[in-house]
Amino acid sequence: MSNCFVFVGDPGSDAKDKLGVLESIGATARRVAGPEDVSAIESLSPQAIIIDGEYPDLGERIVSFRERRSLSRVPIIARLPAFKAQRVENAFRNGCDDICVDGKMKQFRAVSAVVTQNEDWQTMRAPAGLVVLAHKDRYLRMRIGQVLRKNGFDLHFAGSTDELVDVVETHKPRAVIAAADLPPRSPITYVPGMEHQSPWIILAPTEQMQILEAAVGDAENIKLLDHSSDPEALTFVLNDFLMPAQKSERRTPRILYGTPVMFKPQDGDDDDEFLGFSYNVNIGGLFVRTLTPPPMQSVLQLRFTPPMGLGTVVLTAQVVWRKDIGSSGGAATPEGMGVQFVDAMPADLAGFEAGYNALRVYDERSNITFTSVIPEHTSPQNIIQS
Repeated sequence: MSNCFVFVGDPGSDAKDKLGVLESIGATARRVAGPEDVSAIESLSPQAIIIDGEYPDLGERIVSFRERRSLSRVPIIARLPAFKAQRVENAFRNGCDDICVDGKMKQFRAVSAVVTQNEDWQTMRAPAGLVVLAHKDRYLRMRIGQVLRKNGFDLHFAGSTDELVDVVETHKPRAVIAAADLPPRSPITYVPGMEHQSPWIILAPTEQMQILEAAVGDAENIKLLDHSSDPEALTFVLNDFLMPAQKSERRTPRILYGTPVMFKPQDGDDDDEFLGFSYNVNIGGLFVRTLTPPPMQSVLQLRFTPPMGLGTVVLTAQVVWRKDIGSSGGAATPEGMGVQFVDAMPADLAGFEAGYNALRVYDERSNITFTSVIPEHTSPQNIIQS
């Protein structure tokens, strides 16, 4: 695949700025007059397709792209001249992977960097702490390490148990990931007696799990994971292990709910604001569709319309899970981030929770997928009171 971005239709009023961004990361830009010329788009072997998001038959055009094998997994980004909630929703619901709005150059720059696998989120790095990764297979160390670094962790590698023990006692890492068969002896026997009690994830074959579980006993700082797990799943387990115990109220069902979501760093200004689209929601957080999920543990300010509501709420949330372009974890889940609410004004939090509870009742009664449109002849008040 070439390092080419194909613009389908109008590239926007800031076309020169977009071209400058692409040139700065070593990418090229080509333009195709309209979406009907799929063969011309395919012949350019694009790394990303940026299509005018105001085409009336946008969904049919996206399908025509996806039908081509060479284009089936190419990121498709809808270009919008301005933010309009209905247009954003239309773009995501018709199959686009993300959007870019004219003038929002920070988001375009971040999307371009992510698509071309350049370093992304230079200004939003939130180091998650040091992780020691101990594995005798150098290839697996590098593969896992790439995903951990992308998620904000610093790394220290170890190739043997002796080296691992020394690193843990010297550097006091936030967590340890180690293979059960690390030479010259399994590291699992060292954990209980170590002074620094950081969480440990032990990677082992399925057939050894029963023996290892007996050896671990009821130790709370050790988790066992199948060694064939992909790096994204490993990162998810690691972050879940590091997070404080969640309140029981957050174990509520995830319900499909789509609405535009504006997010930015907690201390960012309006120029730092990005646009995404929610995928599902529960009482303690939501999943936001975006090709540019910030690093794990980043603290963001979110602004969106709550379920069954009017107006917007503003909540502070922390990134607790993310799926990047090309990641194998959670194939049924689109690219984006899972966030957990950590702070909000009482009125905003109450508005969100009331909307979620109303949506949950409606969802259980109707057994249908709920969108950001309130059902006809139904009001949140009637649902809550009934």
